Amino acid sequence: MNEAGVVAFRADPMPSVSGIFVGDGASTTMVADTRGCWSQFYGLPVINNSGTVVFCADTGDGAPMRSPSRKPVAWPDRMPAE
Repeated sequence: MNEAGVVAFRADPMPSVSGIFVGDGASTTMVADTRGCWSQFYGLPVINNSGTVVFCADTGDGAPMRSPSRKPVAWPDRMPAE
């Protein structure tokens, strides 16, 4: 949680879908989910006082035998195009 009271968290909004979210108690915003370019999230996201969320995720296109790369991602600064 940052000084503004905004929390970053990981949740499963529906079966077989994981997501990274931010919320302030009044509203919740999805940052990323596994329906797009992410295949899996690891650990917990972190949010700083500027509102930047950092999380670890695998990217992958689902091709057999292809290993996704695990890397930290900052939102909204460096999100890949879906």
